[in-house]
Amino acid sequence: MHLSCSEPAVRALYAHLFLIAFLILVFPASIYAALNRVDMGGHEMGPMYLLARAPLQLLLIGWAYWFAVRRRPRGGG
Repeated sequence: MHLSCSEPAVRALYAHLFLIAFLILVFPASIYAALNRVDMGGHEMGPMYLLARAPLQLLLIGWAYWFAVRRRPRGGG
């Protein structure tokens, strides 16, 4: 059985994988901005907001991996 990109399951897998890649790529930027006190444009918590959301980003990466990659059915059934 050949899977094309037009099938919903394949599109969903690609969407999850790109979400994981995006979250991994922006994670270092959030840490850098928090440690170097980059201004958040008037946010109350300032740069600490970025550091506080780092665990949330890790949780979202794990969540996307769990539902997109780990729980995918194996085989042709």
